[in-house]
Amino acid sequence: MRKNRTVPLTQDEIEQGLRRLGLSAGRCVEVHSSLSRFGLVQGGAETVIAALMQVIGPEGTIVMSAYTVSKVLPLTDEDLANGLTCKVKVYPEGSDLPSGMGVIADTFRRRPDVVTGSGTLRVAAWGRDAARYAASGYSLVYETNGIALLLGVDINRMSSMHLAETDMPAWLWAQFNPPPSVGLLYPDDQWYVETGVTREGGWNKIQARAIGMGLVREQSIGRARCMAVPVREVVELYRDALRQNPRQLFGLDV
Repeated sequence: MRKNRTVPLTQDEIEQGLRRLGLSAGRCVEVHSSLSRFGLVQGGAETVIAALMQVIGPEGTIVMSAYTVSKVLPLTDEDLANGLTCKVKVYPEGSDLPSGMGVIADTFRRRPDVVTGSGTLRVAAWGRDAARYAASGYSLVYETNGIALLLGVDINRMSSMHLAETDMPAWLWAQFNPPPSVGLLYPDDQWYVETGVTREGGWNKIQARAIGMGLVREQSIGRARCMAVPVREVVELYRDALRQNPRQLFGLDV
């Protein structure tokens, strides 16, 4: 589809794009998305969700993040003085405020036919075994060889990647987590903050490696670059990189 189009994208066109990505009835998909990247969409977020449901069908499962966190917030002078590189507000349990997951994910979790889990890192699910998926985070998507569908976003939004970090050594966790002095200023039940190394560079390397290996299917839908990523294979690529040379992966050996 042409990226310079000005005619609104229709549900049928989105469905066609999803099928070109290899999606079909009965699949399990973990969806991360940016509505604005599509350009104009006739009917907005609801149209994208309807297209997903039509292609996957009730015999399949759609899972999206329903994290109770804000979008990334601008850093104040005080934040910068404290060494912050990223700041996100953590909302109270069960919050229905607009989140940093995007309007498609927010619209999805509010549907009456969608099951939403609990906790800050909750997920929402629709379709077969929705309650089981909503209760399991992304582990069941991994176990059932699900597909991560990245609609206008890159692998740095693929939440299931964190499943590879169960064996991450303490010294590496310390690179990502703020020091205790900063933690006192930004309690983790109120804020998520970063002060040092981020995962984005390392995850982008995994994405490039997966594309180079032919694991990723790519299509343009409207103006959005979209990817279908096999969750288990790519999570294991990340796990192997963490075991073999995490310093190189995150640029810590320079």
